[in-house]
Amino acid sequence: MNLPDSLPALSTLQGLPLNKELRTNEAEFRFDSLATHMKSVKTNIAFAAEDCTSVIKKISYDTLTNSFAGFSVPLNDRIPATLHYQTDSFRRLLEWFSREDYSPLINIYMIQRITNMQVSPNSFLLSAFGANNEYKSIDIIRR
Repeated sequence: MNLPDSLPALSTLQGLPLNKELRTNEAEFRFDSLATHMKSVKTNIAFAAEDCTSVIKKISYDTLTNSFAGFSVPLNDRIPATLHYQTDSFRRLLEWFSREDYSPLINIYMIQRITNMQVSPNSFLLSAFGANNEYKSIDIIRR
């Protein structure tokens, strides 16, 4: 069944004031939100999964954090740097566009709760960030 205009456009959804807990910033791990989420269904058992998939290379600007998403996020001690591409400098932005890698991949971490409910609960997005699949050997060893 086709229902034209039944769903709002993506630009409309992005403009809506959303609950802070529903927002996801690139490379941010939402452990506090996960704890709240797990308590809401009265379970502390879950499966965790990591996946990396290709995406169309695109840089976008987040007005709430004043940061840019879509570049390959650098790792600091195997952890992606949160809000690494945040700046007020146009010169710095031009430098990023000319020197930094546009992310061809997105790396996501998902949590699937295990409950005794008849209906399986929705998965929880723990983190997502742009990656270029380039790692040093020490990064692989430390995993």
